[in-house]
Amino acid sequence: MISNSKNSLSRRISTMAVAVSVIALAEFLLLNLMFGVESSLNDRFVQSQAAKLVPDQDIVIIDIDEYSLFGIARKEGYGRYPWPRELHGQILTNILKQKPKAIIYDILFSDQDNEAESNSETKTDSDDAFANIIRQTNNVYFPILRLPAENDSLSELELSKFGSALGFTATENADPTARIALQLPGIAAAIDTGRLGNVEYIEEADGIGRRYLLYTEAYGWRIPSLPTRLARDLGYPISNKKSMLLHWRGGKHAFQRVAFYDLYDDFFNRQSPLRANDEFRDKIVIIGATAPALGDQRSTPIDSLYPGVEILATAISNLKNNRTMREPHPAIPDIFPATISNAIAKGIFPSIITLAIIFSLLYAFNHIRNSFKIFTGYLIFSAIVLLISYLAIGALIVIPIFRPLLFGWLYYTLAALYEYLDEKRTRERSMQMFSRFVDPRVVNDLVSEGEEGLNKYFNAQRIQCTVLFSDIRGFTTMSQHREPEEIVNLLNQYFSRQTDVIFHHGGTMDKFIGDAIMAFWGAPIADPNHAQHAVDAALDMVEALQLFKISLGGELGDSFDIGIGIHSGEAVVGMIGSETKLDYTCIGDTVNTASRLEGQTKGRARILVSDATKALCNDNITFVDHGAVSVKGRDESVKIFEPQRTV
Repeated sequence: MISNSKNSLSRRISTMAVAVSVIALAEFLLLNLMFGVESSLNDRFVQSQAAKLVPDQDIVIIDIDEYSLFGIARKEGYGRYPWPRELHGQILTNILKQKPKAIIYDILFSDQDNEAESNSETKTDSDDAFANIIRQTNNVYFPILRLPAENDSLSELELSKFGSALGFTATENADPTARIALQLPGIAAAIDTGRLGNVEYIEEADGIGRRYLLYTEAYGWRIPSLPTRLARDLGYPISNKKSMLLHWRGGKHAFQRVAFYDLYDDFFNRQSPLRANDEFRDKIVIIGATAPALGDQRSTPIDSLYPGVEILATAISNLKNNRTMREPHPAIPDIFPATISNAIAKGIFPSIITLAIIFSLLYAFNHIRNSFKIFTGYLIFSAIVLLISYLAIGALIVIPIFRPLLFGWLYYTLAALYEYLDEKRTRERSMQMFSRFVDPRVVNDLVSEGEEGLNKYFNAQRIQCTVLFSDIRGFTTMSQHREPEEIVNLLNQYFSRQTDVIFHHGGTMDKFIGDAIMAFWGAPIADPNHAQHAVDAALDMVEALQLFKISLGGELGDSFDIGIGIHSGEAVVGMIGSETKLDYTCIGDTVNTASRLEGQTKGRARILVSDATKALCNDNITFVDHGAVSVKGRDESVKIFEPQRTV
């Protein structure tokens, strides 16, 4: 019975393991519904690790911040942003004197400056001044922006004519007739340099940007990102992948920064500049805005309003130092479209980890069979794995482990719940079954040993025990002169009183055989004093008999009597019967001998015990020797004694 229950439980939790595995595979390879949950945890790890790091000191941001917007507009009289391009040219000229390694604009110059709105002649002069400076440089870079593909058919920019001049690379699949919609710098001289790169912001499914494009594929042409274009000229290694997972260093505004207005003030308002005249020597200088009013704020793992110019700086730093985050993605053959290949590649590793976790838990449930131990073990495992994941991020490796752990916990919860319910059902069945044999007060202790403990009771075992047989004398004659209903009622009253006595002394009620009672001590609850308890029970059964006789009264009460035989020895106990009906019983020579001794009580005493039982009792009981008798089925005679309580 217990074995069948165990097999059923194993089948059910195995089915659960398969079901949760299928759901997990669908999540990792198709749905990605929980991507944001896992990424959010990794973002916390990234923030913590980044806070310990200092950004590359060779990268400097010239920051158009709120302070600079106010200073240039109010103190210098240039008005609101965007400022005249001549102003940018003046700043650029002074920065170039310090011989920086490169200057990168994170400004598209696509909007008219404030002077051009009222004076087109001023605009031309301002643009020309800036353009003349740009033409004299070889290390100044400008951004472009890839516009939505639905605008391509309206564009006049033919890739076959202008792609190479713009710094794009044609692949073997390049479409000679393709047009592309791009937002180019508003200054022709900047376009003519060919030092252009895409600054398109990409966000993942949860709206957070963690990656930076290395290039954009369009009609067989590769459009480099601005960091990639710079890295190509400076000889930095560039991955063949389409994008890189950014390695963040420091928090928001962690890069070395110089306010645009401070630079202007030092260059043009002071006879003796306060700033070093080689401040930007061999530096990578990025000119961009962090002022919230200009709207270049993006959501990143570091901050929900992270300046776009700092994202650009981070991407350049990653390429410069060849330090990008890595993910354990296997290579997928090119037989699939790129989107499907990426999804499969990202899903394989967490899928394998999830399957390993779920089937390890399945093994634990089938072999340990203890939900609390499994819970403790899996909790420790989860904590260790999360710690490894955190440390791995410090080593530039992102391990997608949170969702696999969650699916593991989902499976554990389902399996543990089912195991609990199954154990509860088993307990209820066992309590119902054992309550027929033993005192209900000890059934809870018996069942508390759990399924594994119950196995030893359901399975046959040899034990040392004491067996008691009790029979009503002259019952056949008594029943012939009374109605069946009266006989049944009489037996029920008698059996109830005697059963209470047997249970009171820790006995197991085996069965009623007509008017006879069979009970034994020593199982299912182990009892080293089984003989003593059996004899005590027999003596109390005689006292209960006397009270019952008084309650009957009259001739029936005078004639009603019993005999009790007790023997101790080895016997086999367990669940015995057919597949449809099982009983917990005791069999063997000890049972037969006890039954025969009960038959010897007539004319001798109400209770007779064997010498084997007498030898196991204490001094609280005296025994009257009744000699030896031959017992059917035994070669040797059995010495018999009548127990009496010592007064």
